Amino acid sequence: MNYLREHIIPEARVHYAVTNTGGSSPNVVQPYAEVTYLIRAPKKHQVQEIYQRVENIAKGATLMTETSLEIAFEGAASNLIPNKTLYGAMQKQIIDLGMPTYTGEDEQHAQAIFNTFTPEIQASALVGLKKDDAMQLQGKVIADHIPSVLPEFILGGSTDVGDVSWNVPTVQCTTVCMALGTPLHTWQVVSQGVMPIAHKGMLQAAKIMACTAVDLIDNPALIEEAKKEWKERLDGETYVSLIPEGKMPPKF
Repeated sequence: MNYLREHIIPEARVHYAVTNTGGSSPNVVQPYAEVTYLIRAPKKHQVQEIYQRVENIAKGATLMTETSLEIAFEGAASNLIPNKTLYGAMQKQIIDLGMPTYTGEDEQHAQAIFNTFTPEIQASALVGLKKDDAMQLQGKVIADHIPSVLPEFILGGSTDVGDVSWNVPTVQCTTVCMALGTPLHTWQVVSQGVMPIAHKGMLQAAKIMACTAVDLIDNPALIEEAKKEWKERLDGETYVSLIPEGKMPPKF
């Protein structure tokens, strides 16, 4: 599988984990093994192309080893179709509502978490922000400044909101729920999920989304503009689920 990494787009990712080796005896060729693969790319058609190649490699391995293969499809998510019209409408509400009030205790806890980051992670906390916005947050551990301009960068991740965005103009809200620069998929994220800063962020997100919805209801022209942009971004492409027909979600 590793040969394939040099023959796919640089933005793609092929993650894997050997979840079952079939046994623990080192001197025995086990009767079966399991591995989980996760394929990610900016566009869903790119994921489909890479997935097909990964599947063919697995089939080829069965021919080489005279074994059999069973593929269990566990799930998929489409790429998000952005909508600057809706982002602008939401940004207005973010500015009007302002930032939550953070206490000294919030600052102390955020500082304690920030101190656990490596120097490299601390230094990258402001990457992607405009220079003026980064200056406003220099030396801080809680992002208490609202960017004046939406950052122009792609946030990697997987969400079923992407599938929603293929069917209707969609906008997502991101608020401050943890110390500045906290890397995802870490114990630092988990430890901050029960803290007041996270609760304040969730309440703020609820207010922002509610106010954005009211603004859109009061401005039908804005909705039409969002629909127009959405259709232009799709450029005639229609939604097709990445999950094969008839596949059911796995039972955990």
